Amino acid sequence: MILPTSLFAPALGGILVVVVCAVLVLLRRHARAEVPPGTLVLREPPLTLAMGGVLWLEAAVMTALGQLYPHLLLGTSSSALNYGIFVLLSIGLGGWLVLYGRVKRVEANEAGLRLVDPFGQPREVAWEAIDRMDAVVGRRLMLFAGTHRYPVGGNRAEMRAFARLADARLSPTLSREALVRLLPPA
Repeated sequence: MILPTSLFAPALGGILVVVVCAVLVLLRRHARAEVPPGTLVLREPPLTLAMGGVLWLEAAVMTALGQLYPHLLLGTSSSALNYGIFVLLSIGLGGWLVLYGRVKRVEANEAGLRLVDPFGQPREVAWEAIDRMDAVVGRRLMLFAGTHRYPVGGNRAEMRAFARLADARLSPTLSREALVRLLPPA
């Protein structure tokens, strides 16, 4: 055992607190960025953010249970290992989902796309650079520009508005098959 069982749950609780604080700092820094007028913003559905919060709550409950009932969750080295892996995955995935649901966005305008990753780093892509697009599970698109791929998703109204804008701005030689799924029938 790396840590005594009496320190295992508090150590995981400390990791949870550090990750939550780091995510809150990133949210404060990047979630409310200014968007130029006339720009369509596509964000992930609120369920993504909610799922991240649920995973953090689960990690907090498991950490508390590990502290209150160590003989049940940390009785053997294999159960302690399983417990630790489960809680660490819940903490990490919860943080990723919170950032993915709140910071990640696609800003589209007449000039092109500005894709902001979950850590707030933007990447500009001109409409002319997009050479392929595919429809993926759900109402989402995968845009390809050279060797890079960019997922685009949002709620139904945002995706329809994006499909209309993309249809007008993308190269006429590009297949419109993926956009047809997003546009309402005429």
